[in-house]
Amino acid sequence: MCWRESSKFSVSSLSILGNINIYKNAILTHASVNSQSKTKEEKDRDCAEVNTFVQLHSGKSLLIFTDGSVHSGSVGCGACTAVLFPLSLDENQITCVEPVGKNVSAVICEIYGIILALKLAVNYCGSSKVKKAAKSVFVLCDSSVAIDMIIQRSG
Repeated sequence: MCWRESSKFSVSSLSILGNINIYKNAILTHASVNSQSKTKEEKDRDCAEVNTFVQLHSGKSLLIFTDGSVHSGSVGCGACTAVLFPLSLDENQITCVEPVGKNVSAVICEIYGIILALKLAVNYCGSSKVKKAAKSVFVLCDSSVAIDMIIQRSG
């Protein structure tokens, strides 16, 4: 299920970002800007590090993976997605995909993906199905530029 603005427990992006502390925390110890130039061994190591992080926090914290992309070039038709891994292993993942715009950059799509993740987290935690509180909410995004813009609340 993907919560929409018309959902019973809906919030604005401003109310989500207004009063929370956001920290940047690198999961990968050997991250590089260009993942396409990585060797298979480097990619395998990165996957193992992410898997270790997920296993460490699963069931205690909300984990939400995000992505944003643009079709055909650096500016164009863009969309974003967020995948929430719930606190209980009995619950299904929640995946939400939304269009961003027709003339947008990939960074803007990544930012919208982060905002979508925060909305999912607020709606998930506010739903009557949730039986325990999340220790933390981790939004995992592969765009340092988008993360920095959200943290600085500028751009």
